[in-house]
Amino acid sequence: MLTDRRIVMSILSERLIEERTRLNISKAEMAKRLGITRPAYLYYENGKNKPPIQTLSRLAEMFDASTDYLLGKTDERKPSDLSPSATPAARPLTLEEKERAIKEWFTAI
Repeated sequence: MLTDRRIVMSILSERLIEERTRLNISKAEMAKRLGITRPAYLYYENGKNKPPIQTLSRLAEMFDASTDYLLGKTDERKPSDLSPSATPAARPLTLEEKERAIKEWFTAI
């Protein structure tokens, strides 16, 4: 388990450096944009501390990447399967689909 955490922290560290460098942003500027101190941000890049979920989410937003990418769960910066046409909720359900879902719900109870 500890090894898994070290791997995730290592990947996160690498990706933070890679993304910050790609955007040509200094460490001090990253810290300022996140509203944290420069040393606090350096701990994230050095793999010494893990950012809180809100900070991780903000980093993903700033880098236009997914949190899964930053954590090394995927190598795709942004999953392509999140396009509106690929998600079932992208279109309204038909009456038949609604009825089927209701029947399935009540049979499962």
